[in-house]
Amino acid sequence: MVARSPAVALSCIATLGLIGVAAARAHAQGMSPGYEPKNPAAAKHLKLQSDAFALINRADRRLYKRRPWCRPRFIPPTSTTTTDAPQPATLNLIAALRRPATPEDVLPTGLGEVPGLGEVYADYTRSATAANGQRFSIIVSRIRVGDTYRTPSASCRDAEATAINHTKHTPAAVRSAALRIQRQIRRGEARAKPPRREPQDILFFFILDDLGYANGGGGGGESRYLATHGGFVSIGGRGKGSTLNGLLPDGVATVELVFPKVVSRGRYYKPTIYPRTLRRTVRVQQNVVSLRVSRPPEDAFPRRMVWRSASGAVVRRIGFPR
Repeated sequence: MVARSPAVALSCIATLGLIGVAAARAHAQGMSPGYEPKNPAAAKHLKLQSDAFALINRADRRLYKRRPWCRPRFIPPTSTTTTDAPQPATLNLIAALRRPATPEDVLPTGLGEVPGLGEVYADYTRSATAANGQRFSIIVSRIRVGDTYRTPSASCRDAEATAINHTKHTPAAVRSAALRIQRQIRRGEARAKPPRREPQDILFFFILDDLGYANGGGGGGESRYLATHGGFVSIGGRGKGSTLNGLLPDGVATVELVFPKVVSRGRYYKPTIYPRTLRRTVRVQQNVVSLRVSRPPEDAFPRRMVWRSASGAVVRRIGFPR
């Protein structure tokens, strides 16, 4: 399952700078199955980056044994319920949230035990059915984003650099690369804006099976981002195609989606080239869409979208970065 949802995901609530560092670390550690380096020079660079991150991880393990308080702390939000109402801007975003609840509008079976949902608005869980018959549960919760991550202190980062620099039996090039990455991490932490500590309304949507159980889904995006970009989750396996599910704001009747022929894998990997560009138009029903895409889940997200109203007028044109 792959999610493209706004700004903060359920599993990685942090500042934007730290999110970038985490993504770069995963990329350099070879977490790109099936992707080939562009050329021998790229392969050499990726190997050096992978060795550098391995060195940082070894240095951190030693450091945290001596100074456990230096370990970065991620504190996922708990899952509770509240009888409060969502913010007015959130209620104005999704029509289903403004209608009276029905017996089907309950938290999906088993989802109440899932950690990290925040304070779920107990009276505002709503069911929705896409045009293809796929059923969903829309959930709104309140999360205090600023309380979820603790950045290591400057002295801890200094100790980390010392541990990296004094690692034995490590080539100088690997130490140099590790220190360079560590400096990038520190600069990202220094530039990152302090997270807003006031509560934010977060939207999730989950697939419902015939028994009312949540069977995949996600989201975790702030309502104000969903208003301009929507929220999408892709589910599938390699070689089997994927299902793209989306949550859209009021006023969007159809969505035109463009999936590119050439999908970039970044600076150092060969791109994936498909036979053609895919173009699909789907009808939005009850604020949700669901469609099959003949690509693996990581490539089942559109590069461009056009939202149209019931009259066919363009509501918004959206382009996602490569």
